[in-house]
Amino acid sequence: MIEELAVPAAAPRFCLHVAEGVSAAATSEVDQLERMDLLSPRLIAVHGVGIEGEAIARFRASGAVLVWCPTSNLFLLGRTVSRELLDGLDVLLGSDSLLTGDGDLLDELRVARRLALLSDARLADAVGVTAARRLGLPAPSLDPGAAADIVVLTRPLLEARAEDVALVVVDGIPRVARLDLVPALGALAAVGRIRRHGNLRRWTNASAADPPPRSRRAEPNLSQQWVHSNDVCRQDFPARRAAPGRHRHCLGPDRDSGRNRTPTRCRRRHRSRTGRSARRHATAAFHRYPLGPHALDPARRAAGGRQQS
Repeated sequence: MIEELAVPAAAPRFCLHVAEGVSAAATSEVDQLERMDLLSPRLIAVHGVGIEGEAIARFRASGAVLVWCPTSNLFLLGRTVSRELLDGLDVLLGSDSLLTGDGDLLDELRVARRLALLSDARLADAVGVTAARRLGLPAPSLDPGAAADIVVLTRPLLEARAEDVALVVVDGIPRVARLDLVPALGALAAVGRIRRHGNLRRWTNASAADPPPRSRRAEPNLSQQWVHSNDVCRQDFPARRAAPGRHRHCLGPDRDSGRNRTPTRCRRRHRSRTGRSARRHATAAFHRYPLGPHALDPARRAAGGRQQS
């Protein structure tokens, strides 16, 4: 965390990644926030894995809210926040990043439920009433006159997956719909388009704010836009036993040959990535974590961090 942080006094809330690690430096961030007079009810703290010992009591007494990102914490650090920290604290649920988390908030809800650190009611509130209150949004309601922001699921909230999302309505306007519901949308169906995410296909409302589709030829080579070296890696995470410079060869062009060297296989849902997609995935992941998103794979960890064939 930086030593100086300017937060406007009139800002009702601000969001920071806090104690995102297990080192002494991560644990000391609560002290640092207190010295900067930022440990207050305005703080929306993301992660909090390193908040331990007497720092827990001070954090809870401050009135700050915690955004819990269970799958990202487990993936990157092999652990998550303590039950003691979550007790008696306003908790929101987050996904952190699609590179490090399992996917979306539904995935986070299922994993959080399995960890059994919060009751089902508190988990539902973490993406509902509590989240709205701490983010300054109207409380979710189906009362007449309330904002028509609705998600229709085919399974209970804490059991649902992305494929169980049947309909999303924002401010009374359908934004996402299962394909068999599209005929019921009438004239609105014609202004939407079908989008695919993996094996999932949904109709989406094409907004005027959507950028026009770009051709592959016009897209920038994202692997060329990153500069990386061992000395700028995040040092807040456990050592990965990576040989110096090993992860550099998983990023964009190799300095010696000038050729792109990117992994084409990833265990986390994105099988057989190639081309620009592989470069984007590898570049962002390996920029922060020396062994990339595979670092905490138990099989690879047991093999001393070596790539498995």
